[in-house]
Amino acid sequence: MEISYPSEESVIHANKYFVGLEGQAHSIMSSALDCLEIAAYRFEDEPDFRTKVIKKAAFMLERLCCGHPFLDGNKRTAFITVASFLQKNLNLSEPFAVFDYEHAAGFMCEVAQGRKSNREVADWLNAQLKIEEDSQQSSGKDE
Repeated sequence: MEISYPSEESVIHANKYFVGLEGQAHSIMSSALDCLEIAAYRFEDEPDFRTKVIKKAAFMLERLCCGHPFLDGNKRTAFITVASFLQKNLNLSEPFAVFDYEHAAGFMCEVAQGRKSNREVADWLNAQLKIEEDSQQSSGKDE
């Protein structure tokens, strides 16, 4: 299967939306958006498709949070970018529809502060997806 990656334009659009909600100006600070292109070449030796996608998502999340490509809204932009990436590539109906928002916000802050490794981010994403899949199965929504 071929993996679909977010474009720089879609990430910039998401950031403009989030900072616009708070009346702030959108501003690109650095070339940290290069992580989108780099992700295409990372973890290619991973034989399991789902694991490969999750590792790539973790890489993008970490880089978008820590690389601070924008003046504001980096964590929110990273989260929605990765949720969209996972939804598209793993055929999920609603990624992260069932989870604790306060826990997620705290986790994203730890990622942005560099206190989570790529492995920890991948494990967290996988756990959130597992919660979502279990919820879909128990409600009969599994496709």
